[in-house]
Amino acid sequence: MRPANRAELERLVELHAADATPYQRRLFADSLGAALTPAELESLARNAGIEGAEVVVDSDRHMSLQRRV
Repeated sequence: MRPANRAELERLVELHAADATPYQRRLFADSLGAALTPAELESLARNAGIEGAEVVVDSDRHMSLQRRV
C-alpha cells in the first residue's frame, strides 16, 4: 500500500527494513512507492464491474479486496 507522503514511506522503511542492506531498503521503498492506494484499488474494482467489493486495510503495508459470494 503506497504511503501518503515521503515521511511515511521513510518511517515504514526504517520500521520494517532497519537491518536490511541499502539495496534492499531501496527495493522496499520503491515497491511501496509503486503500490496502489486504497482509493485507487477501489476505483479499479468499480471500473472492472466487481460489485460488492470492499477494500480492507490489513496492515500498514497490506490491503485486500474482499467480496462476499
